[in-house]
Amino acid sequence: MPSRPSTPRAAPHARGSNKAVFIDRDGVLCTDDQDRRGPSSMNIIHGARKALNGFDSMGLLRLVVTNQGGIALGSFTEEDMLSFTRRLWDLLGDDGPPWDAYYYCPYHDEGVIEPYIAESIDRKPGPGMLLRAALEHDVDIPSSFMIGDHLKDIMAGHRAGCRSILVTTGRGKRQIERIMEDRIRYGNEAYPDAIVENIGTAYELIREWGG
Repeated sequence: MPSRPSTPRAAPHARGSNKAVFIDRDGVLCTDDQDRRGPSSMNIIHGARKALNGFDSMGLLRLVVTNQGGIALGSFTEEDMLSFTRRLWDLLGDDGPPWDAYYYCPYHDEGVIEPYIAESIDRKPGPGMLLRAALEHDVDIPSSFMIGDHLKDIMAGHRAGCRSILVTTGRGKRQIERIMEDRIRYGNEAYPDAIVENIGTAYELIREWGG
């Protein structure tokens, strides 16, 4: 199976001058079924706009890191995904950009669409997108945070070297069941540093933590 890391080699726990919050897209900023139904059907998750504005006011870089393996699987095209992203920008960006950078991984090792059939360190739980974003934006990873609705997000954050927060929106509730069923415990890379209701609550927590 070909591999497309598409990520510079970098040591985990890279120390930069900026703090950041790495944010999954589907299930965190918006519901995860719009790519199949079109941008006009988009639903924003409660608390997303408040959180993005809050992170900006705190001086945290807002870096979206999203798996988009549906491109490789033929569920939608890359242009479909980009159209959806532009719609998301319009809905979330009140007075300015809703995020500082946007990273996506179109690869999947079980894909059917060339040239996206590949394993990639960018595909979470791989930390590739986070490490690349940290390099490109001079991020201090140990002082940063990952927010996601899947254990893959939690693992990617921990592999990169930052604290990871699981939200119960999107697939989050099912992931809590997995934690219990699989007896995932503290110290396991899939065990979140916190579990909260949504990204708005994650913002409040990070503010309490002094992010």
